[in-house]
Amino acid sequence: MSKEGLIIVNKPAGVTSHDVVAKVRRILKVKKIGHTGTLDPDATGVLVLMVGKATKIAQFLQIDTKEYRAEMVLGIKTDTQDASGKVIFKSVCDVSEEEVKQALEHFKGKIVQVPPMVSAIKINGERLYKLAREGKVVHRSPRTVDIFYINFLGMTMGTNPIVNFVVGCSKGTYVRTLCTDIGDFLGCGAHLGKLIRTRCGDYSLNEALSIEQIEKLAVSSAIDDHFILMKDALKRFSSIIVKKPYVRDILNGRFLVSKMIEEMSSKLEEGNFVKLLDESQNLLAVFKTVDCFEDDLVAKPIRVFAG
Repeated sequence: MSKEGLIIVNKPAGVTSHDVVAKVRRILKVKKIGHTGTLDPDATGVLVLMVGKATKIAQFLQIDTKEYRAEMVLGIKTDTQDASGKVIFKSVCDVSEEEVKQALEHFKGKIVQVPPMVSAIKINGERLYKLAREGKVVHRSPRTVDIFYINFLGMTMGTNPIVNFVVGCSKGTYVRTLCTDIGDFLGCGAHLGKLIRTRCGDYSLNEALSIEQIEKLAVSSAIDDHFILMKDALKRFSSIIVKKPYVRDILNGRFLVSKMIEEMSSKLEEGNFVKLLDESQNLLAVFKTVDCFEDDLVAKPIRVFAG
């Protein structure tokens, strides 16, 4: 078993992202496992796990777009902005599909959100959700996030209509807060009923494995076929193959210069991230270009994967 790379997991409802990490760590018998972005306990869907040395590429994976399928309940607000919270406001919501579609359209593009008190961000060194459990409410500075698209999927009418939509958004977007804000815009309030993360960066739900599948595959070592190699996880970065005599220099953190290069996959510009490989296609490091002259190139180390 390689025990190194990315594994795409379909997180079940009722467990934390930390619980999933702990279970997979036990199944694979590895110490180092991380993830690229927390899912709430009640949410399901794509959770990207980084196994072994792949934890070192986290900074290059967390900037990706996320996609969610959400169920929004109109006319009911809760103190957690989702179905697990205490109802703090309830009303009959009489809105049409067209009004809902217009409201969704209003929230496309860059919007400002106030992080919910139940979020995992830290303020003055303390997690907000821990403060919320103690009944405390603290000031949270608004944050700008990007809603790339938000598409209406359907609506079940009633006293409290249920709206289904899919949203593609930037890192740091709170879909529960998005639902609350849409409800306020419609004048009736709302909360998040259900949430499925259908995509995280390049990885979608149809390639995700359940915990049970991982357990079965690990027994026969067939799990190896489901690891995404680190170099493939960084497929959007241009590749540079380093000449054999200079591999040790790269692993020791020396700057890359043109004489060390055996081959390049594309022309580079200043400020580009690049992945450095040896002649056997093993990932050595991620560098960032400093200077790109016509006949010369200089790049500095960002992450080196020695050992």
